[in-house]
Amino acid sequence: MSRLNQDGTLSTNKFSLLKERSIHRLQVNENPMLGPQWQALVKVIAELLESAKAGATFEIQSYAKRYGSSPYTSPYIQGRWEIGIFEVELSGNLQLVPQLDKYEEDVLEFLGWNRPEVSPEEFRDNPGGNPNFTRYFVPEHSTEFIAEVILSALVTVNHVDEQDFWAFGGKRSADKVDGMGLMGRLKYSQGNPDRVIFALPGFHAELVEPSNEDHL
Repeated sequence: MSRLNQDGTLSTNKFSLLKERSIHRLQVNENPMLGPQWQALVKVIAELLESAKAGATFEIQSYAKRYGSSPYTSPYIQGRWEIGIFEVELSGNLQLVPQLDKYEEDVLEFLGWNRPEVSPEEFRDNPGGNPNFTRYFVPEHSTEFIAEVILSALVTVNHVDEQDFWAFGGKRSADKVDGMGLMGRLKYSQGNPDRVIFALPGFHAELVEPSNEDHL
């Protein structure tokens, strides 16, 4: 992630980007890019964003069919609060297989994301600079708004869909998400020993642990 200046102030380019972003639309009532099937994931992400305000780690790993359903080639999101600014990173081509093409990168920029500071080749030769797309938010943005911005990019550009899977960090975060009762937690498997992977509600019933209601 990018850092603050040595004197502790926010870098000028960050401040300029923030001024250029619209911060007036603080709630999203309807999103043409997302259907009702995504609301459970929006709520989960919004809750995790609230926890991140208190210093918790914020990360989302997709297991997307377009990228081989692998956490090593599928898009991820990470973020943190930094002196009143929430910085979010969306994985760039250093992670993705297949890679985004120029048109897809242009769409991300149109949606308000900042391009990577370095190319994958530059980063591999000399690890420095940020190889991911970034976007910045302020506390006045609702966590639901931030969640929908994130998902809109993943659905529109990365083509994730309702059949894909999601993880939110380690076992502790998985237990927290499980306790929300909003998504289906996948059963134990060799590839999912800590049961950290989730599916959207109503999908992959054969892979998901039975809920308490299923026993009633």
